[in-house]
Amino acid sequence: MASFERFDVVRVPFPFSDRQAQKHRPALVLSDKAAFNRPAGHGVMAMITSAVHSPWPLDVAIAD
Repeated sequence: MASFERFDVVRVPFPFSDRQAQKHRPALVLSDKAAFNRPAGHGVMAMITSAVHSPWPLDVAIAD
């Protein structure tokens, strides 16, 4: 696994809604490298999108 720090913005493959294809999109790394990412071999990330009408649960709007 790559070495990402908490609050880094990275590009990761997210599936389209039909899950037939993927596109690299920006994501914010939420988990800590030492406490979670390295031991678990995974990271927790939040998708960054400009889609204002997406039906994703727990969306958080960020103002300019």
